Amino acid sequence: MMNRMNRYLPLIVLIGLFASMARSAVCAEEQPWLRLLRDDSLAGWEHGGQTSGWRVQKGILYAEHGAAPLLGGWTAGEFELRFNWTVKDAGQLKLLLHPAPSGETVECRLSEDELCGRLVECDKLHFAGAKATSGGQSHPSVLSRSGGKLTLTVDQHTVFEVLLPAERRFGFGLAIHEGAGSIGDLAIREPRGEPIFNRQNLDGWWTPGNLKSWGVEDGQIVCLNKNGNYLRTEKLFGNFALSFEYKTARGVNSGIGIRTARNGWPSGDGMELQIYDHTGLDKHSTMSLYGNCEPLGRADRSSEWNQCVIKADGRMISAWVNGELVQQVNTATLPELKHRHLQGWIGIQDHGGRIWLRDMKVLEAPAGPGLDAWYTKRSEPAPVVILDRLMNSQRLAAPDGLQAEIVVQSITKKGPQILLNAKGPGALVRLSHTGGRDKLQFYFDDEEQPRLEADTSNLRSALPAACEDSEPLLTCVPYGKRLRIALKSGEPGRYELATVRFPASQPVESYVDARTSIPRGLLSALDYKHHQLSWGTHRENDPYDRVSTSPKVLMPGQSALMMSLDAAGVVLWTKLHVDPRALENDDLWIEVRTDGQLEPFIAAPARFFFPALRGGQNHTSFLFTQREGMTCLLAMPFSLGLQITAVNHGRDAIPGIHMTCSIDRSAAAAETARSAMRLCGKFTAAGESKNGESKKIIAQSGRGRWVGLVYEPTSSDSPTSTHLVVDGKSSAGWMAQTLDQFLGRRGNEQFFSALSGQSAGLAWRYLLLEPIGFDESISLEASTPTLGSRLALFYLQPKQ
Repeated sequence: MMNRMNRYLPLIVLIGLFASMARSAVCAEEQPWLRLLRDDSLAGWEHGGQTSGWRVQKGILYAEHGAAPLLGGWTAGEFELRFNWTVKDAGQLKLLLHPAPSGETVECRLSEDELCGRLVECDKLHFAGAKATSGGQSHPSVLSRSGGKLTLTVDQHTVFEVLLPAERRFGFGLAIHEGAGSIGDLAIREPRGEPIFNRQNLDGWWTPGNLKSWGVEDGQIVCLNKNGNYLRTEKLFGNFALSFEYKTARGVNSGIGIRTARNGWPSGDGMELQIYDHTGLDKHSTMSLYGNCEPLGRADRSSEWNQCVIKADGRMISAWVNGELVQQVNTATLPELKHRHLQGWIGIQDHGGRIWLRDMKVLEAPAGPGLDAWYTKRSEPAPVVILDRLMNSQRLAAPDGLQAEIVVQSITKKGPQILLNAKGPGALVRLSHTGGRDKLQFYFDDEEQPRLEADTSNLRSALPAACEDSEPLLTCVPYGKRLRIALKSGEPGRYELATVRFPASQPVESYVDARTSIPRGLLSALDYKHHQLSWGTHRENDPYDRVSTSPKVLMPGQSALMMSLDAAGVVLWTKLHVDPRALENDDLWIEVRTDGQLEPFIAAPARFFFPALRGGQNHTSFLFTQREGMTCLLAMPFSLGLQITAVNHGRDAIPGIHMTCSIDRSAAAAETARSAMRLCGKFTAAGESKNGESKKIIAQSGRGRWVGLVYEPTSSDSPTSTHLVVDGKSSAGWMAQTLDQFLGRRGNEQFFSALSGQSAGLAWRYLLLEPIGFDESISLEASTPTLGSRLALFYLQPKQ
């Protein structure tokens, strides 16, 4: 018997091999089921703004009577939607089909009575309902749509077949009308679309790098790692579902680029969904939106074939690995990704490791935003309102009712003592500490015990950090009613704490931890943006209008119009193209006129407008970067036009000067600009005195916000103290503040941080997180009249 088996063993192995290959082929061709529920959260179903009355437990979604309707983050044309449902207490669940982009919702009732399957669209009854086949149990169901036919099957019995126009596309929602209910095993599958790889060669693909870094083996795309680049499709894709299988060598880092301009880079100009074979869950894990949003979870298998689906639907980006939902986010709410294109190439990254891909198909969908309801204006979380200022300075121009305060405390005696006692709703946004090591205790909302303790030597690890800077620490620690910060030991030292107070209409939840109190992706995006700017990378390929002027030679005493814009909008960034040596003196000036005003809103030497870029080098900053020109990221709203002029006050010609701007002219930006404050700069030359106010570092009347100071230190001693007066009242928190301390100066030492620095004879600080608001006037006075040249920057409310 054994000999007979040995005789047929090669045949058995061969048959098994063919069977395995057949299973693999079938698996590759099948439409994958994609779970629409995670075991641990409502991710993907929170886009209606409210989730009250719903909870998830082990992948089952439970609804209570009165629960708010849920809105999912997906749309589909043809699909199968699989789920199990139960109801109790005469419960009525409703499956909602929302037409894209808008229209009357189609409601499908799920209940254990004669109206199960009732299908209603506004006043139109598509199906009256039928008796459920059984009661008191879970009902396996499938809602499918093929062509123009919508079919519901419950308990393996067809409930209805209804004709709906084939061209319609629907989003998904869930609601409970009566009683209580649950939905589990919720999954969808769609047609896989058309191949984008022919399994034989790389026709239809290109790369600006070395094409020989890529090859085709056994019907698979293989990265051969020969100093390549992204392998990119010639065709551009907008809304789509991309499905494929991939395998990497152990520890390999790669990624899938989407919606990227032809010569752009996904992580900076489009989007990259990371593929990274490593342990743990962080912002680098597989299907993170690289640099901007960590995934919801992990489902990839190391060194094995993984099935992946990436769905781009308007601003919604979703990803599944091996059927599990691992990424789902509305990028319209992300500080950087909301500025990306909605169409571009699909690509595979060569990151120096071997990766194999097969069975790549794309199901294209109509262009558009998806569901209009995804973009309904809602109250933003308090950390977004604050931290987004670092990446979108146009927020500072909005009259939003936020008020900032800076408190300085010099500790000279030991013992426990209070550093800050701030009334909410608000947030701590900046913390600077010099001196002895101590422990900070954070008491929230009049609690008797500290909710958080942080060692002053390790504040960046203990608190949410907006970038790698630890001194000062840029952060956001929200509090609802009150925040009290106490010193445990009272070691001698100096503390500067900046807070922002929200209007009562802004909902603020007190801080618990960085994971739950800061929206997913926000800190990752800030950190990555900070790195990008230090490399010279910013929104060079954003989707907004780009205006560039031709190079000019600016003769002595001559002025030249660099930029002239009409109508309304927001200048998002301004790039000056000129030899960096032109910023070594005050010969070259920049003037900005807004809304037809004859007098410039800003008139100052160019080196004061680009203080961190003298010498043409990049440094860590949220406001400046250098690549083929010097870029300032301070936004400039305008409603009746904007002009930028260059003026040569020197004796020598300035050659090759020109300018590039990015302008958001969308209807929303134009509407916002009409009520926004205007960027204004007040330059005062060294020794210049106006109205005898020789000790005033800054002085401005009107209504607005002070957002920055660029200062030229003098050879004599710096002012020993400063006195801030806002609307005629002294700011007590500034009484121990010197100008050196405010700017972060350390003698003549060169330094750079995210919002402050000193280099080449200038020191600067920008108050993006904590701008000082004023209704009538603001002045910062020094203890000595010996002051260097300075540029104070404000957002001011235009005079009516």
